[in-house]
Amino acid sequence: MKPNADNRLLRLVWGERLYRPERLNLVDGGRIEVVSPGDPDDVTGSFTGAQIVLEGAVCRGDVLVGECGGDRNPRLRAVADRAVLQVVAAPSVPVCRAGGDPLPQAVMAVEESVLEVYGELLSRAGSCRCGEEIARMDGFKRLSLMTRLQVERLHRKSCELMEIHAGGGENWNETLYVMLFRAMGDNRNKEAFTRLARTVPYTAVSRERGSLFSVEALLLGGSGLLETRSEDDYILHLRKEFEYLRRKYGIVPMRPIAWKLGGIQPYNAPVLRIVQMAAFLTAKEFVFDNLLACRTPQDVQRLFSAEASGYWTTHFTPSRRSAFTPKRIGTEKANLLGINLVSVLQFAYANSRDDDRLREAAIALLEQTPCERNRIVAGWQACGVEIGNAFDSQAMLELTRLYCGQKRCAECGLGKYLIKRRFA
Repeated sequence: MKPNADNRLLRLVWGERLYRPERLNLVDGGRIEVVSPGDPDDVTGSFTGAQIVLEGAVCRGDVLVGECGGDRNPRLRAVADRAVLQVVAAPSVPVCRAGGDPLPQAVMAVEESVLEVYGELLSRAGSCRCGEEIARMDGFKRLSLMTRLQVERLHRKSCELMEIHAGGGENWNETLYVMLFRAMGDNRNKEAFTRLARTVPYTAVSRERGSLFSVEALLLGGSGLLETRSEDDYILHLRKEFEYLRRKYGIVPMRPIAWKLGGIQPYNAPVLRIVQMAAFLTAKEFVFDNLLACRTPQDVQRLFSAEASGYWTTHFTPSRRSAFTPKRIGTEKANLLGINLVSVLQFAYANSRDDDRLREAAIALLEQTPCERNRIVAGWQACGVEIGNAFDSQAMLELTRLYCGQKRCAECGLGKYLIKRRFA
């Protein structure tokens, strides 16, 4: 069943000129010629800097593409004042300029072949049929798709990081501190770890980092997880130290209910990750410059090689003894930190300094890092998609979450390729 031409598809068809000129007509019957469709603006759904000819008159300005909600959409009012045309799939309520004059409106008929392939894409988004299409792409097209997805991911994550950076007084060590917390937890506890970074501020850890015991007390006490355990001498001492530090820095500890603890493997338990962070934060190598200097997965593993304090060699959780096992961050977790922390921080910092070499180094680090092992990556591999490293796997995760999962087939690199191929 062919879908209707929604706004996303209309914008693709307009921007890529995937229509027959004779099937683009003004609602009032006037003539229209498109010299240049303009450049897409994802915020407003318009195309800026378009050049069209209406009834023989050359017009330059923005073009609104798709249903815009008429005058009820305040976001588009400013755009409407500089727009010269609205393009729709069928006549609709026109958008008016500030003075009340309606924009000229054109109806663009979408080809049946385009609607057909678009319907197929929407019905199979993220399925093996898409995976098979990627696997059949020639090397250049596949690399181009992966590169666009990966660069988009890094830019998106860099923007998120820069918001954290701005909120932390634009201190890069503090940004690293918050991002480390976000990266150390699994997805279920990412927000709890982020909250812990705000509960125990970087300034407090920075002042106490000469003592691993004090930093452990700060982080475990601030997390609220010390209160959920029975007592032994070490835990009692941690609680006593935290009471002193809590008053010193005005810390209000989190409630234990903020953490999701069920069904988590011992090596990924929040308490263990917290004490591993304490070891890293008190090690001499906790310097932002050392993170920028990482060029290989081995560099990342060395950066995060600090070992938790002696108590934890016989404990995964407080007050519960286990076999002797030094508690270092393992290779797999270090690789994830390289993917989700080091490369992103390098890319964001490179953007802030316009440093092409560091941007390239961030991407090269992903190309050297093994791909993640998770359900999404395994699913694409089973469909024939070659995923050889973290650069590939992160690109496919971006495709799955930002495009397939949201049915954004007309904005996806693969979807555009298949739709354009069918039109041609």
